[in-house]
Amino acid sequence: MNLELNESRGAGDVREVDEALANGDCSTALRAWHSACLEALGSQRWEPMLDVGDAALRIGEATGFTVAFTAKARQAYHVGLYRAHKEGAATGVRRVGAAFAAMGDRAAVEQCANIAERLDPAPATPVARLRLGP
Repeated sequence: MNLELNESRGAGDVREVDEALANGDCSTALRAWHSACLEALGSQRWEPMLDVGDAALRIGEATGFTVAFTAKARQAYHVGLYRAHKEGAATGVRRVGAAFAAMGDRAAVEQCANIAERLDPAPATPVARLRLGP
């Protein structure tokens, strides 16, 4: 989980999601997730969008509503991709691509890889492009 904004309310809400899930309290987890979503949307940054996307996947797994919360995660990741691209943050685009890869979304991974390559053709990391295997 990415909590680079440790001092923000949104990061606290994501932590509250995890604590509530650990205690089996899905109602509190959902309220905290909704609050984290609002904070992430208002932040205009890509990092919190990845946090709420990741949290959505955890909620889906815990509640059994995986289809609904996978869709919510995908939406959060798309917003994160837009923001990272707008910011020129190739690292952010690659991190969004990794989230899509974990979901098995080949088309989104390809899109992220292409955007990241345009933003930074020679990345500092050894993994220049995100790709899913055959």
